[in-house]
Amino acid sequence: MLKNALLFAGSGLLLVFLSPIILPMLNLDSPQTGQPPTKLAGPVAPSPSPTRVNNALSYRELALPADGRGQYSVDAYVDGVSVRFLVDTGASFVSISPDTANRLGLMETASSPHYMLETANGRVSSYGVKLPALDLGSIYVKDVDAVVNPNMGGMNLLGANFLQRLTSVEQRSGELILRQ
Repeated sequence: MLKNALLFAGSGLLLVFLSPIILPMLNLDSPQTGQPPTKLAGPVAPSPSPTRVNNALSYRELALPADGRGQYSVDAYVDGVSVRFLVDTGASFVSISPDTANRLGLMETASSPHYMLETANGRVSSYGVKLPALDLGSIYVKDVDAVVNPNMGGMNLLGANFLQRLTSVEQRSGELILRQ
């Protein structure tokens, strides 16, 4: 009886150690067609930029290629509305243009905080807003403070107050790599 118990336990241990080798060799496809089973799913929205997920370290990663001038930009969604941002590590705040604020339905109110900003074009008065969600594909951050800057023209900046909420920001081989 002890011999049978040891044989059973040994067989079980052998299966545990060999399962990573054996399981990939098994054909787990659909028995009727020989093809993998199909999944029913709705349409998938395209990602705004190349994304990578590093499961070993459990972070989400977004790689932004540099443009011809060495700048990094990203098409993001602010509460579901598409907005193009230029990543500006020298900007203190996420800054959006008045046109973008209007498209997002973010208006100045009596309780809006006001700021005097030092910009490359001089001092400018702006007001603060809260972006409910900022979605860059694999990077998603809720409740992002931003300023509406009347001197932005059609440009929007992704500044340090957003970037500091990420795990890391790294420039390597012509890419800006954001990790969350």
